[in-house]
Amino acid sequence: MRHGCFSVTDPLSNTLAPATRISGNGYTVTSAYGGGQTRSYFIFFDQPPGGLDSTVLLDIRSSPGRSMAATVKRDNIIDLLVTVDVASNIASGENLSVCFSLFR
Repeated sequence: MRHGCFSVTDPLSNTLAPATRISGNGYTVTSAYGGGQTRSYFIFFDQPPGGLDSTVLLDIRSSPGRSMAATVKRDNIIDLLVTVDVASNIASGENLSVCFSLFR
C-alpha cells in the first residue's frame, strides 16, 4: 500500500502551482498542466508498486471542504497521475487538498 496527502496553493489562478507534501513518505509530487480547467499531478514512488492491478482511493477537496472531480491513471511509465477538474467547486485563492491510497 502507498498513501499520502499533498496540497496545492491556488491552483485555479496558477496552472503550475507546486504541490507540497503534507503526509506520507516514499513519494514525490510534480505538477503538470492538465489543459483547460484541469490540473495534473504526477506521483512517483521511491519504490514503485509492482504490477498494474491496483485500486486507488482519492479524497480531493478545495480548502472550504468541497469535493472535487478527478481521474487517475497508472501504467508502466507513470506510477500515478491524478488529474483534477478545477472548473467548478473551487474559487480563485482557495487551496486544493489531495489524499490518495494505492492498494495492490
